[in-house]
Amino acid sequence: NPFRQYRKESMPKPHLSRWSIAFLLVLVVAYVILSSIYVDTLVGSIIFTRNHVTEMDLDDHLRHLLPQIPPGGIPSPSDILLVNASTVLKPTLGAHRPDQDAIFAIGDGLALKDFALFIVTLRSTGFEGDIVFSTWPRDSLPSGVFEVLEHYSKVGLVVYENAIIADNEDQLMRLDEVNRTNVWLRGLYGQSSQTDDGTDEVYLDPRPARSLGIARFELFWAWSKNNKTQ
Repeated sequence: NPFRQYRKESMPKPHLSRWSIAFLLVLVVAYVILSSIYVDTLVGSIIFTRNHVTEMDLDDHLRHLLPQIPPGGIPSPSDILLVNASTVLKPTLGAHRPDQDAIFAIGDGLALKDFALFIVTLRSTGFEGDIVFSTWPRDSLPSGVFEVLEHYSKVGLVVYENAIIADNEDQLMRLDEVNRTNVWLRGLYGQSSQTDDGTDEVYLDPRPARSLGIARFELFWAWSKNNKTQ
């Protein structure tokens, strides 16, 4: 059709000048910059206008975590027991190697896959030192756990069974109860070779109950005494 061909040829072709392209680029860059400023401002307002985690949580957390300190300070176990007590806690599986590094962990309540993953992954990194666990007593461990612990105790695993107890000794301690306040340590203090058969005399934990969050560091301290300080 000649008329249609004439209209097509006579219609002006769209054309963007360099100034138009530059203007569009300026708009795009401005949009990106303003969007970034808006996001940063929004995040900053959320962070700095809400209550800080210290203000919200720390006081309540410390109220349950820290023991009440008497005016004269916290007495030592020897002062409470009126005897010269020392740490006598011994592992039930494995043995400490004083010349090796050590990693300490609370394993009460862990499943078989958790123990295996922790130990195998740690060994795969090249760590050859002691791995020290607290656990439930062996007759309360999930199926297969004791066999795994016994196997690895021959190659640097050290296990302390039933060292952490609750106010009700029939109740097993669990990792999700870190902030509970009714925890004692079993067999930590005593006097060496004070019995007729030459074994250590062990005392009940003389101190008030405290959270597992504190008691675990007492265990770590007692375990660390088996390693050289260098």
